[in-house]
Amino acid sequence: MNKPTKCPNCKSNKIKPIVYGLMRKRSFWEYLFPKTYIAGGCCVDEDSPTWFCARCKNTWGVDAR
Repeated sequence: MNKPTKCPNCKSNKIKPIVYGLMRKRSFWEYLFPKTYIAGGCCVDEDSPTWFCARCKNTWGVDAR
């Protein structure tokens, strides 16, 4: 799935991918995630969202994982 250009809810272009997995080095992830990614947790379900809007906090998209 390609990165969307706009949020389907508010049309903002402040889109970040949601990353899932166990985070072992906390300081590295705390530094990286607020700037580039959103931490989705360690469990991925079939309907886990793929994208996050930093403006309106909307989550959407289901990607083949």
